[in-house]
Amino acid sequence: MQWLDRHIVAPVFVTAASEDSYAIDAHGAALSGMPLYNLDGQAFAIATGSAHGTAYPAREALERLTVRAASGRAIDAALGMTFQALTAPLVRVFHPTGALVTSVVPSGPAASAGIVHGDVVTAIGEMTVDSPEAAQKAIATLTPGAPTTVAVARGTRTLTMSATAGSAFALSSPALRPDDADDTSVSAGDILSVAEIESIGVAADAVVLEINAQPARRREEAAGEWRRARAPKTLYLDQNGVRFFAVVDDRR
Repeated sequence: MQWLDRHIVAPVFVTAASEDSYAIDAHGAALSGMPLYNLDGQAFAIATGSAHGTAYPAREALERLTVRAASGRAIDAALGMTFQALTAPLVRVFHPTGALVTSVVPSGPAASAGIVHGDVVTAIGEMTVDSPEAAQKAIATLTPGAPTTVAVARGTRTLTMSATAGSAFALSSPALRPDDADDTSVSAGDILSVAEIESIGVAADAVVLEINAQPARRREEAAGEWRRARAPKTLYLDQNGVRFFAVVDDRR
C-alpha cells in the first residue's frame, strides 16, 4: 500500500455501524485515540477503547474532543479490560445479558477491583451494560482517577466491585499473550475435531488456555479432559494475542 504514503499500523475491520459510531476489530492491536483510514487514504474515524471497541466518525470525534478539552477531561478513562459479545452459545454458560470479560490488564483498575476473565459486566456506575458497546460507552463517561462501581455476574452470584478509573493512554498495551505459550501449550487442533474447530470458527493453532474454567497445561491431560467433559464445553482461547471464549455443544 505504498500509494497511501503512510505507515499502516494494523488492519482494522468495521464489524457494525450505527448513526454515530462504528464497532471495530483490530485483532488485538491497541488503537485508542488513533485515526482510521479508508482505502482512499482518508481519515474517517477515531478509535476509542479496546481493540474490540468503538470508533467515532472523525467529525464527531473532533467535536467530542473539543468538548472534553473545554471541560478539562481530554484524557479518556479506562478500566483495563476487554469484552466479548454474548452469543447464543455463550449464553448457555454465562449470564444472559451484559459484556463478557475476556481479559484484564494486570494491576489495572478492573484487576485491582477483583474482576476476572469470565465475569459478565452488567452495569458500570449508573449505566446498565447489555453489550460490549454499552460497556465502552459507560467507561467513556468516567473520569480518570474518579471512583465508580462495576456490577458483574459470576456464576449464579451478582457482585458489585469498587474501582478507580485509570487513563486509557496509561492502560493501552500490546496484545496479551499466553503466559505459557511454549512447546507444551495446548492448541485447538490438539484436542478438537475438525468439525468442532469449524463450528466455533477458530484456527487450529489457537492456544487453549482453559477447558471448563480449568487450566489446560498438558496435551494428553487436556485431550482426556475434553473427551470426559459434558456438553456444553467451554474453551478459553488465545488467537494471535486476542483472548476469547467459545462453546462447543455436541449434544444431539
